[in-house]
Amino acid sequence: GNRYDYGLDQWLVGQLDRFSVTALGDYEISEFVTAYAEGEFTFRHSLNQLAPQPTGGTSLWPAPLPIPLSNPYIPSDLASQATDKDGGYFWMYRRMKDVGRRKYENNMITFRVLTGLKGEIGPRFNWDVFFNYSKMFNAGVTHNSVNLRNLYTVLDPDLCASESLCPGVANLFGEDNMQDDVAAYVRYTEQDQSMWDMAQTGLSLTGKLVELPGGYLTGVLGSEFRWERGYTLPDAMIASGDSAGNIYEYTGGDYNVQEAFVELMIPILANMPGANELTIDLAGRISSYNTFGSEFTYRAGLAWAPLADIKFRGVFSTAFRAPSINNLYGGSADSYQAVTDPCNGWSWDNSDPILAQNCEDSGAPETTDPKKPWTQAGSQIRTNVGSNPDLGAETSAQMNFGTVITPTFIPDNVGSIAATFDFYIISVENAITNLDSQTIVDRCFNSPNMSHEYCNYVSDRGRTGDIMGLEARLKNIAEINTKGMDFTLSYGLPITPDFKIDLNFYGNVLLEMKEKNTAAETTEDRLGTIASMSNYDGALAKFRFMTNLAFGGTNWKLSNRIRGVSGVEVFGWDGGTPDETLDDLPNKDIPAVAYWDLSALVMWKGLDFIIGMDNVLDKDPPYIPQGNANSNNNTYDWMGRYVYAKIGYQF
Repeated sequence: GNRYDYGLDQWLVGQLDRFSVTALGDYEISEFVTAYAEGEFTFRHSLNQLAPQPTGGTSLWPAPLPIPLSNPYIPSDLASQATDKDGGYFWMYRRMKDVGRRKYENNMITFRVLTGLKGEIGPRFNWDVFFNYSKMFNAGVTHNSVNLRNLYTVLDPDLCASESLCPGVANLFGEDNMQDDVAAYVRYTEQDQSMWDMAQTGLSLTGKLVELPGGYLTGVLGSEFRWERGYTLPDAMIASGDSAGNIYEYTGGDYNVQEAFVELMIPILANMPGANELTIDLAGRISSYNTFGSEFTYRAGLAWAPLADIKFRGVFSTAFRAPSINNLYGGSADSYQAVTDPCNGWSWDNSDPILAQNCEDSGAPETTDPKKPWTQAGSQIRTNVGSNPDLGAETSAQMNFGTVITPTFIPDNVGSIAATFDFYIISVENAITNLDSQTIVDRCFNSPNMSHEYCNYVSDRGRTGDIMGLEARLKNIAEINTKGMDFTLSYGLPITPDFKIDLNFYGNVLLEMKEKNTAAETTEDRLGTIASMSNYDGALAKFRFMTNLAFGGTNWKLSNRIRGVSGVEVFGWDGGTPDETLDDLPNKDIPAVAYWDLSALVMWKGLDFIIGMDNVLDKDPPYIPQGNANSNNNTYDWMGRYVYAKIGYQF
């Protein structure tokens, strides 16, 4: 229908200003001991703009906005249509353009200090002891937010009369008709804070243990302790639910981990017929978290070069990702998920008996006209996607094997060539994600007497019959399986002693990308697709590449870079007609895209001068049928032609 076109008000690319300083140093205390330190400081200011805030329901206020029929600004033809079931109100959804477009401002400070001692124990052993501290603080400001409590006051003449600060009854009908003093009363500025810090200390001992035919067996033994803490303090209006924005609660917590690790590099053979190199590397690490317990990870690798020109390599390793502070202690957070109510369009004449009974019992209205069944008011349902303190670690296993080719028989005047090829398989289990909102409602409403456990996550229906909310907190319920190939090629051609041509190529072929939601018992094949409803998932293209052709001398270099990604299909878009009233349907196939970048480097007396241009041809991103931005900035360039310059000085 005639919805508000919020895309016209939003920025695709925000403003960013950043200032950073880095200092590195070391001091030789004695012949065998050196002290070292690193320091980094960064200040970042960013600004972005979104459309005016939508109003029409939170967990504390009804959906949509109830405007008493006593409000004098309701047009008479609309007021006359009110019936007894409307309860004396005119109900409305509205974007608060009169209050202004939302401006999101962030001021972030980060710093890091590392200090340590390192030294030697005899000719074969080295040691290192360090302490590292990092901190981030961010002050966020959201301009032109809506105070729902004040908005409800100015909509109701009786409430406004009882509130001494109320400037008058609001006119929400028509465009830009809200009075300035009323808009100022409804408008407020959100302010929130977030902080994260980490302290880490560790020690390691590296040594040449035993001499083997291929060289020294080298080992590393070490231990680390890490403590992390963080919090997010929302604006009081957000936390109370009086804001029209998404509600989220205070996040705060900490955890610590103790780790011990060992690594071995075992050179079995070297410089022998059929074994120019034969090396095994082994590593193991045990990590003990005070939140979920212990994890052991390991790595085993083998490298064999029958000749100096070719090497074969393979690695098998395991890994894990611990749940973050936000995952564990994030509290409740609202998200508006795209969900089709199972009762949308239901009636006793056209629905499964179990579904029909559940729809009636839950309060989904049944219309008297079977040709006009009840339909949900919107495509989204407010969903709590908050944290879960009982989360465990995500775990993975990965294997890759490949080859490195470096021909030594090619004459120097012909150039140097190197190529690599690697095949990889990665599996992730117990991945942390939210329960799928659609799965929750489908499982619930299709179970006899709404007996499925997921019904505990579905709230009651409001006055319009719409589900008021869902619970979809984080759980360890996902699996990801992927495989593919990486390959590189580099070629260097010396023309003169002061002039050289370099060509480098990198490519990736994605062979499999499957995501499984174990709670929903569904597996999605995402190979060659891009998400249509989320701007945060990039294209899972079957092929992507980057190539760079550079010309350079002793003190200068010119580079031509081309980066590209193959075509993809919009995930979840079947090419059918989502709305019969649409005349122009978007194509589900997104074409291949490539970008051309240029840069130049000149070095003079310790100074580095760099100038460059990305997306030289000013190529627009491809259109994707996506409600947020009609494209995807994780894969495609929104900025367009971009010119930059840098100056560096080494001393």
